[in-house]
Amino acid sequence: MPSRIIVLGMLRSGTSLTAELVRRWGAYAGPENHLWKSEADDPRGYGYMEYIPLQELNDELLEGNDRLPPPPEVLAEKAADPTYQGKAQRLIQAMEAETLKNQAVAWVWKDARLPLTLPFWVNFWGEVTYVIPIRHPAETILSAAKTEGVDEENMPYSAGLAYWQYCLLTILAYAQRTPAKIFMAYDQLMAQPLLECTRLCHFSISIAEFRRPIFSPS
Repeated sequence: MPSRIIVLGMLRSGTSLTAELVRRWGAYAGPENHLWKSEADDPRGYGYMEYIPLQELNDELLEGNDRLPPPPEVLAEKAADPTYQGKAQRLIQAMEAETLKNQAVAWVWKDARLPLTLPFWVNFWGEVTYVIPIRHPAETILSAAKTEGVDEENMPYSAGLAYWQYCLLTILAYAQRTPAKIFMAYDQLMAQPLLECTRLCHFSISIAEFRRPIFSPS
């Protein structure tokens, strides 16, 4: 079975760049026509590295509101709903099949809203590796403001900080359950790209070795 890699970071923390690095390492991200791009993206590129079927299911889970985290009990109810169970399982099975078809050793998912829907997804994706981009909250908020076309003077910093804190605490709470995780600091990646990419590569190799099946002679 291919390894499952989740790029687990909040909006504007470097998730797209990190997911692209994981893809270049060899993970399968999905068919190019299923990876979301904005109109400004190079049509030959991979855009934001977000698998559109994953986006669509997250839209349903968040009920169209990706600025306000849903109560965990609501996501727990949806995780117990056979309709949502089927959708999640089919999505994962599709990624498994496509990954094997493309002879990749792993597949990668990225959606900057995954910190909001983690209480749902941890029920389905089983043993995963988390690659967690981290960025200073002020930089994250300013980058989000620029993306949304909000003037810095009118940016609600307190709301941005609360959102950043919620996402990071949720990430830490779930990531501590597995040893297969690596944190990637956005500023360090920008300042020392070769060093950070080498660190990511060494981590990927170590996880692959750790999870390699060991067969005893019969």
